[in-house]
Amino acid sequence: MPALAEPAYLMSLARFDGPMSPIKSSKRVQVHKIHGQWTVQVAALAEKQSAEMLASKLRENGFDAYVLTTRTRARTWHRVRVGKLSDHAAANQLKQILANQRQFKQAYVTVN
Repeated sequence: MPALAEPAYLMSLARFDGPMSPIKSSKRVQVHKIHGQWTVQVAALAEKQSAEMLASKLRENGFDAYVLTTRTRARTWHRVRVGKLSDHAAANQLKQILANQRQFKQAYVTVN
């Protein structure tokens, strides 16, 4: 039986202590500067400061990263997301680039 993937919220249990090494990829995703419906979530963190640090490091590496804060019944989550894409295929390509990095193996495409 295949191993189950860990949900993204489990990543929030670990603190982000940075720094992030530069992401090296020969592939570049064409990101349209419109509000798209697809995005890639790389983390969901309980601490806003950690989420903002991670998003900042991603932006420094050329990614359109942002933090989306949501409240559930029990907690507040700071979701670190990359891109606002109108094309699902481009979002999947971006996810693959991010997932190839050790710290973003759990990245996934979601609706913005």
